Amino acid sequence: MKIKYLLLRDCVARLQNAVNASIVPVAGGVLTAAIFFGSLLGFFRPPQSASEDVVPASFSIVPARLLSPMDDSGLNDLTSPVYVQVYVDASGKVQNYEIVSGPDNENVRSQLNRKFLFTNFSPAYELGQPAPGKITISFSHINVKG
Repeated sequence: MKIKYLLLRDCVARLQNAVNASIVPVAGGVLTAAIFFGSLLGFFRPPQSASEDVVPASFSIVPARLLSPMDDSGLNDLTSPVYVQVYVDASGKVQNYEIVSGPDNENVRSQLNRKFLFTNFSPAYELGQPAPGKITISFSHINVKG
């Protein structure tokens, strides 16, 4: 019985010596790894922005626009300005339009249809790719009598 007790006490002492000899290097390694990876976390967190509406410049959205000025022909009998919202597809062609303000009759719509038939627009751009968009155009006519 005494031999088993001595053998058990000997094994426990050896285990304690092994743990005591390796505890300092293990603790040092864990502490060093924690400091190293903790300092790297500062480099990999997402940037903080003051507003969620901010869009990076490389991902900006460019609205549709008119490529060249429109001619003055047509829409000469206007009594008040006409504001038209034009819907442009990704190729720059007019898909539809809506009269937002001003006279809305068959004569004005007929003149607008002729005006937009061959008008080319620069399409809107989203993420660097052409996309459908809309543009607001105003038409007015000034009569000078004298």
